Amino acid sequence: MLYNRLLQLKQETSTITTNPVLNAFNLDECRYLDSLYATDTFVKEKIDNCLSYLKDLSIDFSPGYRSAYEEFNEAIVYTDLLKKCQATRVSETATPTPDFNLVGTNENQFNIYAEVKAISFLDGNLNYIKAQQSSLEANISIEKQVQAGQNIVFGEAIISPFHKNGKLPSTRELIEIYIDKINNNIKPGQYLLGDTILLIDIKQLLLGSKWDESGVAFYQEGLLKSIASGVLWNAVFGHAGEMIYQPIEFEGKPNTDSPLEKNGILVDHKYITGLVFATYENFEDRKYVGFFRHDEQDKQSATFISLFCNFYNDEKNTQAWKVLQNNGN
Repeated sequence: MLYNRLLQLKQETSTITTNPVLNAFNLDECRYLDSLYATDTFVKEKIDNCLSYLKDLSIDFSPGYRSAYEEFNEAIVYTDLLKKCQATRVSETATPTPDFNLVGTNENQFNIYAEVKAISFLDGNLNYIKAQQSSLEANISIEKQVQAGQNIVFGEAIISPFHKNGKLPSTRELIEIYIDKINNNIKPGQYLLGDTILLIDIKQLLLGSKWDESGVAFYQEGLLKSIASGVLWNAVFGHAGEMIYQPIEFEGKPNTDSPLEKNGILVDHKYITGLVFATYENFEDRKYVGFFRHDEQDKQSATFISLFCNFYNDEKNTQAWKVLQNNGN
C-alpha cells in the first residue's frame, strides 16, 4: 500500500541524497489513507493513482513524484473536509469542473464548490534536481571526511524552492511568485457551478514567516521587531503600486522592499469567492489560512472558510488582531 511504498522510497533516498517532494509525504497520513482504502472509493482511487505514479520511480528525481504528491494531497485534504462537512467529488465533464461539492450542516449551512491544487518549486523541475545534486555532494563530502578520520564532519546542501537566476527573492518577489503560481492553476470554467473557492497546498514552498503572520497585511517580526508584509494576504488582496515591507537584516537597514507590480488573486478574479491555503507548522502540522472579501462575508463560501480554517481574514484586515495579540506584538 501507499505507506510501504513511500517508506521504501524514503529509506532508499535518505542515505544518498534528498528529494523535496518525497519529503512532503507524511507517512502517518499515508497510513491513515491506507486504512480508508477498502471503505472510501475516492481515497481508493487516489491511492491507486499515487501508486501508479510511484511504481517505477527510484532515487533520481522524476516529475512522477510531483504528480503522486498531487494525488496524495487531494486525498488528505478530502479527509480534512469530511471532518467539517459533506464533501462529494464533482463528476468530470467535457468542460472543466471543480473537484468537490461541499455541503454544511443545519448549524452551518452552505453549498459550495472547491478546487484543490498543490503548487511546487519555481523553475519547473530544475530546482528539484539542483536540490538533489547539492544534497548528494554534501553526503559525498561527509563520507570523505569520515574516511579521513575526522571526528567532526559536516556537509552543506542548498534546497531552495525559489532560487532563480542565481538569487533568492525579496518579499515582494516572493508574493508575486505566489500570485503567478496560483494564476497558472486557475481555469475560469471550474468556477461556474456556484460559489467556488480555491484551496492551495503550499507544503513544498516557504513563507518566510509564521503561517498565521502570513495571513495579515502587516506583522512585527520577532527578531528585530521590524514591520513586514504578510505574504499570503498580499498574494490574495495586494494591489499593484502598494509598498511591500520586508524584515530588516540588522538595525539601520532599509525596511521597505518595493511596490507590488501585480494584483492579488481575489482582486483580479471576481468569480473566485474565497481562497484557502494549506500551510504547515514545522513541516508537519497542517494549518489552513483562508480569505474572503469583506462585502461577501454573508456568502456561503465565507461561512465555510470561517468554519474550516485555523485563521481567516479579509481585505480590510479585520482579523489581524487575533494574530498580533496572540504573538504579543
